[in-house]
Amino acid sequence: MIDGVGFADPASGRVTRANCRSAIVVVMQSEQGTAFVVDSWAERCHTTTLTEKIFAINRKWQPYLRRFGIEASAQQGLYVDQVIREANLLREPISVVPVMQPTNQTKEFRVTVTIQRWLHNDLLYIPAAHTDLRREIEAYPLGATCDLVDALASALNMLRDPLATRQKLSYNSAWR
Repeated sequence: MIDGVGFADPASGRVTRANCRSAIVVVMQSEQGTAFVVDSWAERCHTTTLTEKIFAINRKWQPYLRRFGIEASAQQGLYVDQVIREANLLREPISVVPVMQPTNQTKEFRVTVTIQRWLHNDLLYIPAAHTDLRREIEAYPLGATCDLVDALASALNMLRDPLATRQKLSYNSAWR
């Protein structure tokens, strides 16, 4: 594997009965460009639980996990700042990347285009053990939840696009 990224999509931070969950997906990319989902998690939880989960997953996949994106659109940017501050206080070795989602397209369009592009070109492998993620993909966009699907699309967008070039992919350490 030449690259690994994690992505966290925080929900409101309050445990509610709504369908919104916080979600984390970790994807590794091979030299040939294929992306492999190695970790996925979603839960209705407080931000403290989400932050602890981000740090635990980051530690689990070190040294392969190079960047950990966290959605920073609108008020979620405050949560990203809090995670960075806590990582510094705890001396947690994590490279947090605030990710602003595009506002000129709907979430459904962004997610659908990204995941279909990888799946239909046989560049995405999701092991059977990731049942929640697979279920969400099969039901998307009409399923009860779409948190893992959204996190997966965002993680894939953080990787090198294997369809953009026919050259062999390599990790550029300047991106870190």
